[in-house]
Amino acid sequence: MHIKFIPAALLLAAGTVHAQDGAVQIYGRLNVALEHAESSSGPGLARLVNNRSVLGFRGGEDLGGGLKAIFQIEGTLSPDTGAGALAARDTRVGLAGTWGTLFAGHWTTAYNGATSGLDPFYPTTAGYMSIMGNGAAGDADNVSDKSSFDRRQSDSIHYWSPSWHGLSLRVTHGLNEEKPASGAKPSLTSAAAIYERGPWYAVLAGERHHAYQGPGLDD
Repeated sequence: MHIKFIPAALLLAAGTVHAQDGAVQIYGRLNVALEHAESSSGPGLARLVNNRSVLGFRGGEDLGGGLKAIFQIEGTLSPDTGAGALAARDTRVGLAGTWGTLFAGHWTTAYNGATSGLDPFYPTTAGYMSIMGNGAAGDADNVSDKSSFDRRQSDSIHYWSPSWHGLSLRVTHGLNEEKPASGAKPSLTSAAAIYERGPWYAVLAGERHHAYQGPGLDD
């Protein structure tokens, strides 16, 4: 199949929009394109394509003593069809202070969040996750997308440390809420040590999927 972009009819509204009202920030991205696709097996067609449009809300509330309550609700949006889900992307509620950030929700794992930015082809078919052959999971738990390490984990708890001379730590734990028929108690543990200072960025990260493939088996 060959895809032709029609410059005169290209519909593209990309970027980030912010609306500040008190402690709540509205942000997002609207990105759609009009394409013409041709195939040797049939006539060409015109189509409107959604390219990861996003709508989100985030903010915080000062609790005093250096402590702050934080939240984020981020969802998908499809201007071409009207489809979408309110909290399908990174969504959380938690606390932040001088000791770091602790939150729970539905969020990208520490391993994925720390490494994806190093891949110039992420998240396309040329990305490192595709080459590794384990795919991507935009919304996963301990019994779905079991082979994917490119994942946003449901029912997870996260801790992000403050930065110390450019060095910080992020940890994710996916709770073992699921009880498969195999008798396994699957859970996820993900961690990343990140060094970021000026133009330098380095990361050491790893993730373990405990009992995803069955009792006593780890990936």
